[in-house]
Amino acid sequence: MRTQTAGIPHSRTGEGAVYLVLTAVSLVANFLHCASFGFYEDDWYYITDAWLVRPGRWFADMWGAMRGFYLGRPVQECLLWTCGYLGSAFHSIGLLYVLAALLHAASVLMFFRVLRLRYTAFLAALGALLFAISPLSSIRPYLDGTLWAAPGLMFLFAAILVYARRRYAAASYPLAILSLLTYEPLFFVFFAAPFVRRGRKTWRQRAIHVSICGLILVAYLVVRRQASESRLMTATAETPLHVAGEVLLFAVYSAFMSFRSYIYAVFLAVRETSLESLVWGLLLALAAVASLLRLPSAGMRRTARIASPRTRWWFARVLAPGLGMILLGYALSYFSNGHRLFYPLAGRDTRFSLAAIPGSSLVVAGMLWYPLAICRRRWTRLLAGAGAAAFCLLILLYSFVIQEDYRREWRHMGQLYPEIMQLTPDARTDTLLVIRRQWLEDTTLFPAGARRPSINFQVHGLQLGFSRLFEDYPGPKVFVVFSDQWRSRLGLHADGKLYWTDPEVAGSQPDMAAPVERIILLVEQPDGTLKREDAPFSVEGRQLIQALAPGTERPSTWSGLRRSRLWPVVFPHSSVTRNE
Repeated sequence: MRTQTAGIPHSRTGEGAVYLVLTAVSLVANFLHCASFGFYEDDWYYITDAWLVRPGRWFADMWGAMRGFYLGRPVQECLLWTCGYLGSAFHSIGLLYVLAALLHAASVLMFFRVLRLRYTAFLAALGALLFAISPLSSIRPYLDGTLWAAPGLMFLFAAILVYARRRYAAASYPLAILSLLTYEPLFFVFFAAPFVRRGRKTWRQRAIHVSICGLILVAYLVVRRQASESRLMTATAETPLHVAGEVLLFAVYSAFMSFRSYIYAVFLAVRETSLESLVWGLLLALAAVASLLRLPSAGMRRTARIASPRTRWWFARVLAPGLGMILLGYALSYFSNGHRLFYPLAGRDTRFSLAAIPGSSLVVAGMLWYPLAICRRRWTRLLAGAGAAAFCLLILLYSFVIQEDYRREWRHMGQLYPEIMQLTPDARTDTLLVIRRQWLEDTTLFPAGARRPSINFQVHGLQLGFSRLFEDYPGPKVFVVFSDQWRSRLGLHADGKLYWTDPEVAGSQPDMAAPVERIILLVEQPDGTLKREDAPFSVEGRQLIQALAPGTERPSTWSGLRRSRLWPVVFPHSSVTRNE
């Protein structure tokens, strides 16, 4: 019996329902509450810039970032700046989230087509379903994530689909280059493209493909080096052998640790799922099961006869390729993680796992599918199917947990900015607003109490967002810390002024060249509100923390600042008055 035919599609019956269900899961599980989402972290830089500058200045900034080959991702820069301008033109965040939702759904359907080249419709649909809700990344509802990640994945999948057609294989490389210029880790997955091509592959064909991809990568690295890109310059300062060893170590470590994300997702789904999420999850899960059951069972029986005597076919055609794609997806984690062995479970740093999601989805789908393929008794197949459905349901419910994090963080931001202004009526342009927040670990697999949110824990969004609420902001600077270490990081210079003495101050990166004259300390409480602390604090005999003077009510700083076009976007129904 020839095993090569096991994964080749035999029928398209019932696949229309699969497309509908995958689209519904992609949209509902990740963007059901997008009307309650807002700007987070780097959104304040890329997306909001078009709200604040004239079109000529916006275009110059975008073109400068692309021409300067910033981080080697000109296509990513173009996508973000263009989407930001689109949102500004229609003065709508909601429009951007609708666009992000549609792009994500399109990438899911394209991944289904990629898997369908090699596997039965059942396995391909299961892999695409897991891809749509993968717990490896929590940035699907993040504009400065999906607006470039989804197109980048689409470029990758389009390149693989074109490569699978022998006659047009040469046309796949320009598409792969687009994925490279969007997010370079995605390009590494394209090395596995020969795997999805039907028919017999020779070593010569594989060697030619790897050689072409290698030449493209070398040319790309040469351009990045010519542009003096910081991360590449740091890497090339080390010996090639050392870098190769570190890259392999980080890829293997990240690939192994990535499976922790599924455990983390299941734990939070059980602990934090709401009734609304459960209802939606059950509806989507029932629709998914119904669509899978409509697929022809003949393909499953053929695969079962091949796979049941031994696991060789299953390992060689499903697990091994999937694991290889995971390793390729994490090939650049050494450079992305700042040369530190750590694996983020939540937050913006989960973008490091984006390129590994296709491989991870295939591996997990294969692990869920294999018991169904080999079980001979009806009750064992029902039991295996129920277990797979329950697992997918829990991963689906985790997507709603992520959505709730996004809603909560945007509400928190809308409350925090007015609180800052209300608590600092005596702020001046030379005042530093120090906000002390609670540090939350992101490596705890089973958090007992407060956990790190899926977005907005990094501090640059809070700092930059506050300044962008006003035109040509000249006001106090926001500085976020996670402990009181900042108190020992100030020293007197020869000019008689106090300056920061350490570029890392347990949170924000301070301006080392700017003197510190006055500080207002705001402490974030467990419920998210702010409290002003006026306890005296001095350095070198100079009083820094300013106490609120009695009778101070209205700050001239805030009342004198002109609001930007972002104000009604951030506070559409706010009670904040003009003078606050």
